[in-house]
Amino acid sequence: MNHSVKLKQKITLLWAVVLLVLVAMFLAGLEARSRSYAEEKARLEHEATLANLAFSEFTSQVVNQVDALLSSVRQFYLRTGSIDETEGFINNLGFDKSIVDNIYLIDASGAVQISHDQKTRGRSIADRDFFQALRDRNDGLPFISAVEKGRITDKLHFRISCRINRPDGSFGGIVVATINPQAFADYYQRLTPGAQKVVALFGTNDKKIRARFPEPEPAQWSKPIESPLWAQINATDNGVFQTISPVDGIPRIYVFTKVGALPLVMMLGFSEADIVRSVEQHTRPLLQGAIATIVFVLMLSIILTIVFISRERFERANQKLGALYKQMRTQAMFDALTGLPSRPMFFDHLSKELSAARRNDKSVALLFLDLDGFKLINDEFGHDAGDSVLKTVAKRWLGSVREIDTVARLGGDEFAIIVGNLDGCESIANIAQKLIDVLHADIELPDGRFVHVGTSIGIAIYPDNGTEIDSLLAAADTAMYASKSRGKNTFTRSDQHPDRQGSNGAWVPFNSSHLIGIEEIDQQHRQLVSMVNQINQAIIAKTAQKSIERLFKELIAFTIFHFETEHRLMVRYAYPGLAVHDHDHEQLVDEVTRIASELPQGNDLLVLQTIKDWLIGHIQNADKPLGAFLIKRGLS
Repeated sequence: MNHSVKLKQKITLLWAVVLLVLVAMFLAGLEARSRSYAEEKARLEHEATLANLAFSEFTSQVVNQVDALLSSVRQFYLRTGSIDETEGFINNLGFDKSIVDNIYLIDASGAVQISHDQKTRGRSIADRDFFQALRDRNDGLPFISAVEKGRITDKLHFRISCRINRPDGSFGGIVVATINPQAFADYYQRLTPGAQKVVALFGTNDKKIRARFPEPEPAQWSKPIESPLWAQINATDNGVFQTISPVDGIPRIYVFTKVGALPLVMMLGFSEADIVRSVEQHTRPLLQGAIATIVFVLMLSIILTIVFISRERFERANQKLGALYKQMRTQAMFDALTGLPSRPMFFDHLSKELSAARRNDKSVALLFLDLDGFKLINDEFGHDAGDSVLKTVAKRWLGSVREIDTVARLGGDEFAIIVGNLDGCESIANIAQKLIDVLHADIELPDGRFVHVGTSIGIAIYPDNGTEIDSLLAAADTAMYASKSRGKNTFTRSDQHPDRQGSNGAWVPFNSSHLIGIEEIDQQHRQLVSMVNQINQAIIAKTAQKSIERLFKELIAFTIFHFETEHRLMVRYAYPGLAVHDHDHEQLVDEVTRIASELPQGNDLLVLQTIKDWLIGHIQNADKPLGAFLIKRGLS
């Protein structure tokens, strides 16, 4: 009997222990699942934030590129006044037609003057919101319309439009690019796995969809999407929000990011089902869990790679994405303080003006301007006051030249102005004097105090003082220093002549062995070699250190501009060596920037030798394979 009781007690105790272990395991399982759920939710939020940032950078880069594209069309039309020439210019731009369906030029009455689609020519769009908005406002900003079907094409698209101002400031029409929202949706789809995930681009002003994956119902393109989320979007630039989708009725957690200063917001949402599915994947046996982890790491690596390229080309520039990047944002074509073109765009505009002048037997004036008395303002009133002065100077000078002329900030208190399409050079002295005169009035600082600056100007004329970019820059720079030495606040026209620029032969001769067969890249390589030779001549001639440092800065700026050109072509034609090629570019920019700091120690020739050796080696070892690839793809 006692044995029976003890046996029963043992069995009871055994099962009690088993039960307690099972309960403990169950509770531990619940706790682990709860913890895993919370961790997975946080992970997905982080992942969604990174992806949304990449999508925002991509969208911003595309819109900014389209805006720059439209601006170039507008500038060309204003400069030539010719519909036919402008149409030819548009046809030669080589824009990405997977994104941009068409480019229109609309006159002030609303009639279509230029379009790829012959059916639309001559038709009036005066009743469209984007035309009326730009007709009635003149703030210099592009207009991003809602998605709608084209009246002729019956395709869904939205439009990015910019205003054309006549020389007197009156409305002269608009330039319009029609954008395919499916191109954005395809990009979002590639980087957004998950059965119930959604990515959408909205206009913040009208609350309408610009692009979405998955694609919405047809009726949802044209109506505002109401949601409690808008209240939070209006209050902050980014955040996390949980709500029921007004588009498909699915509860989701959303991360949102405003697209820079544009009236757009990027949203990425994932559902609870996405979280549960992910948790289940991570709680499977070890092998399946390892596979799931590998998939996650690969996905996360792709997202992080995208964020870094749009911040170095879309950052570096992000790589202008991760930087179209750490540059193309970074690298930007416009000066962040004044809004004027920066060095890369300045070189591009000057190159185009010189090409046009050669064709049309015209003259081009290059004015190099350096502010007088600016350093004293920075020293006495601070850099914020200096920034205010620079913005005021830029505004006054913009108002003193034609809209077709280019006013650029090269850095610090140095500016350059390109005055093209000249029949003669007599008027350039009047222009220079006007630029000096507009600075006679004192400049009011934000705190109410007044300051005064002047300017010293050097003038070089194509073809009188040079026939290439580097010779004109050197002539204008020398003339500017002559103005400084004459007492400042004056202008000097260069007396340099192309025949007196030296004939000792180039340090780095550019020959057929340096050609890769792609005209655009070959021309830029030729310019880079020319700039290297110019610096070498300046060093040999014992030119002032400040001038040599300026030449190095111009070389670095044009090198970055050249790298952006190569990156654009590699992306467009899916070059398999893109990552390695871009990394090589990044290393050179970093190395040159580092060793350029050694210039004051008298290491000019060492720095120049480093650049020359890299340039020639890169052409031979990296750019020639790229050229062969692009030729096979039909480019020349």
